[in-house]
Order: sequence, then C-alpha cells, then structure tokens
Amino acid sequence: MSKSLIVLALLLLSTSFAFSQTETVGDSITMESVFGSPEFYIDGKKITLTRAIKIMKPNPMAYDQMRTARKRRNLSNALGITGGFIFGWQVGAALGGGEPNWVIGSIGAGLMVASFPINSSYKRKAKEGIDTYNSGLRSSSFWERSEINISFAGNGIGLIMRF
Repeated sequence: MSKSLIVLALLLLSTSFAFSQTETVGDSITMESVFGSPEFYIDGKKITLTRAIKIMKPNPMAYDQMRTARKRRNLSNALGITGGFIFGWQVGAALGGGEPNWVIGSIGAGLMVASFPINSSYKRKAKEGIDTYNSGLRSSSFWERSEINISFAGNGIGLIMRF
C-alpha cells in the first residue's frame, strides 16, 4: 500500500513540475485601427509603436518590418503635416482677405494626398511585422506538445505518454 502511495505522490509531483515549467517566450501583439490610426496592444494593454518595436527585437525579421513601418509612418506624417500647413495657410489667406498663392496651396494639397498611400503602406507593413512576430512565438516547454494520461485496464493501471 505504501509503495503505491509513494508512486502516486511521485507521479503527481512530476506532472506538476512538468506543467509549472511551461511558459511562453513572449505575448502576442495585436493591432486595431481606431479612426484610421493603428493602435498596438499586448495582453489588452495599449503600447506605443516604439515599445512594440523594442518587444520585437529578438525576432530580426519582424523587427526590420516594424522599423520600415515606422519610417513610412514618419514620412507620411511629415508630408501630411507639411502639406496641411501649406494648404491651410493659403486657405486662411483667402478667408482673411489676403492674396493666396494657389500654386503653393496646390502643392500643399498634393503633399497631403501623397501621404495617404504612404500611410496605408505603413499600416500594411506594421501588420506584416506583427504577424511575423506572432508566428515566431512558441512555448519553451516540451510538455505543451505532450500529454500524460492514466488508464485503467483489466490487469491494472497504466500510464500513457504521447509526444
């Protein structure tokens, strides 16, 4: 009786150690578009693009994709803000009774319009980076892929392990 009790205790102890060693290498990152602007989340908490890039540093491919996405976002923002300022200045001059330069205003509008496809490219590249990073996540435990079952047969109790 005591031998079977010891074996049962060792079996329970060994399975508890096996499952306690299970941990994920990293948490998955998600991206949601809010009013056309992507927001990044990890475990339901909002993070910045810079923080997402730092988290992805161990995965070189995802890291490069996110750095490219950040460059595209910065370019899109620079073109959109500059174009909006130039165009807005000319519209303000027209509304204020001044003499607007519509050639310059057209250039500003063109810069704003040029920022749209670059911003779309940023979103697409960020999504690729997140997908690459999330596909590279894995469990660090051997036991995640295996299972241990106790079975009862006609001639006794058996332990089944599947890998």
